[in-house]
Amino acid sequence: VLGDRIDLAGLNAIATGTSANEVSRLAEEEILVPEGSAWRFRNPMLREVAYSTLTDEDRALAHRLAAQWLEKRGGASAAVLAEHWLRAGEAGEATIACANAAEEALAANDLSRALSYAERGLSFRPKGELRGALLLAMAEACVWKGHLAEAREAADRAKKALSVGSRGWCEAA
Repeated sequence: VLGDRIDLAGLNAIATGTSANEVSRLAEEEILVPEGSAWRFRNPMLREVAYSTLTDEDRALAHRLAAQWLEKRGGASAAVLAEHWLRAGEAGEATIACANAAEEALAANDLSRALSYAERGLSFRPKGELRGALLLAMAEACVWKGHLAEAREAADRAKKALSVGSRGWCEAA
């Protein structure tokens, strides 16, 4: 759930009570191998098999706990948080995270990813400023991609959701 590298703190966040002894046992069985201060699965297929054994409910819970831990710890990208919240099935948190990930993608000039996160966030049918922020990100990505009609449509929809006179509303205008 936490990706390729995991540390004991992250593992404890999603599997409360995991001890160093249990991690050592997994290392002895050559399932995990040390990598600096963290651990990784010896083979990526082992990671996939372990992930596939989780029930849908356990997988969603693990992603929710991972997102909460990553937010508390800090330093995780908006895209990583968005993926965890989306996989957790937490609509409110996922929508906010998608808006942040869309902005992050725009800043990195990754227009396709920005559009993807904006669309995914909008799929939860947010209201108000959050809806406006997602539509504004979509409009900006469309402008830079040269899709001007789609950009105008998204900007017009953003203006309706944003507070008149706000920075976002002015950008959409």
